[in-house]
Amino acid sequence: MKFKLNKYIYAALFACLFLGATQWYRTLVIGSSVLSTPAIFEVVSISKGSISAPKMTEAQRDAIGSPTTGLQVFNTDTNKLDFYNGSIWGGVDAGFGLLSAKTADYTVLDGDGIYVVLMTTGATDRTVTLPTASANTDRVLCIKKVDTGAGDLTVDGEGAEVIDGVTTKLIVMPSGTLCIAGDGTGWHTTSVYYGDTITEAWTDNQANATTSVRVFRVGPLVIARGRVSYTGAQSGNFILTIPTAYTSTDNNEGKIGITTLLDAGTATYHGFVSTNGINNQLEFRPHNVASTYLTSSVISSTVPFTWANTDKMDFYAQWQVSGW
Repeated sequence: MKFKLNKYIYAALFACLFLGATQWYRTLVIGSSVLSTPAIFEVVSISKGSISAPKMTEAQRDAIGSPTTGLQVFNTDTNKLDFYNGSIWGGVDAGFGLLSAKTADYTVLDGDGIYVVLMTTGATDRTVTLPTASANTDRVLCIKKVDTGAGDLTVDGEGAEVIDGVTTKLIVMPSGTLCIAGDGTGWHTTSVYYGDTITEAWTDNQANATTSVRVFRVGPLVIARGRVSYTGAQSGNFILTIPTAYTSTDNNEGKIGITTLLDAGTATYHGFVSTNGINNQLEFRPHNVASTYLTSSVISSTVPFTWANTDKMDFYAQWQVSGW
């Protein structure tokens, strides 16, 4: 009887000491006698690891019934630590929601933790479909076209939901980025970067001319600034062919711009750029004489000099590929 009484007394004393310790320190430390953080549980070691998450395949992970938010496992298929965010499983290294390998149409899901979509379009038009705005109040998403491919990137509201009052937004230039926020009924643009200019070689009709164009597109609007450089004698009409990616769907849609002709070491002439009635061509019409506004029908022998080495022609033009 005495032994049992002592056992209970010792147990009571131990409980008091333990409870007192938890009140004094409120931290359990293993491997050190020094408290260095306000954590509830701390492990200190320079030769061993701490807690190992359960190791399982992705299929075994997905078979866990009713996982609690914050549950962690080690995914042996990917060799990464996964966690459950309350809606889906995802890798810890995907905590920023950065998707760098999307090359096909993609739909952002409700509650998937994603807020950046990086799309490589290649030569094919691609679409990123937004999640339902009603389930994503205050959510911010950024969609970016990361390559220089000719494919356009369309950002599409789910169903009838809109972005700034329209059902779709278009990203066409490299690095073009659209950031939007949901208000529970639709999406609103918070920031936009229209992208980088592209320098391209466009085809002209003169053998001794080389045309380099810096082109920029904002939605349906195309802005082109180019230089024609001559490497030898040349005369006759100058016509520039517009690449298919920038041609208008309407043959009657006007293309308008300005041009400057440099007869190296002699004089400078000015004029304008316009369509010649063919959908994918630009024609250049300069003043015949530097001091007047008389214009010829096209650049031809009526210009008071013959194109030669080091002569140049600069131009600026803009037009819409659709939407008129």
